[in-house]
Amino acid sequence: MNLYLSSYRTGDHPERLLAMAGGPGVKMAIITNALDNVPVDAQLEYARRGRFDPIASFALQGFDPSLLDLRDYFGRTTELREAILRNRVMWAVGGNSFLLRKAMRESGFECILSEALSEGIVYGGRSAGACVAGTSLRAIALMDGPNATASRLRLK
Repeated sequence: MNLYLSSYRTGDHPERLLAMAGGPGVKMAIITNALDNVPVDAQLEYARRGRFDPIASFALQGFDPSLLDLRDYFGRTTELREAILRNRVMWAVGGNSFLLRKAMRESGFECILSEALSEGIVYGGRSAGACVAGTSLRAIALMDGPNATASRLRLK
């Protein structure tokens, strides 16, 4: 099982993540569903101001990143499996752990991930992306709103 979990961005050793995945140019899917309750314009402004743009950041680190919105795959597990297997890395960003977990469950990602990990795909995540790799979100309820709801608008 290949996991790379961090509390802040890619941590102190992003080169290890790249090596785990197979080296420069590997395809990476970035899952931003932990931010589904943040308005799209606020997400874009955050990236525009140079605070953090996951696509640009991972591209600079040697990955070939693209966004993967799990909401696009609710009820479409076969298509999601195909999308996941086209990548070497699944990376989940921080935000609300409960929203991320819900999107993972409703899309079938949680079931597909076990298969993908056995095939050598790396799962990585920061903050919420790392928290959902655990067995429980009980303690996370102190920080994240368990009843958060997703916006209908999407980041593309």
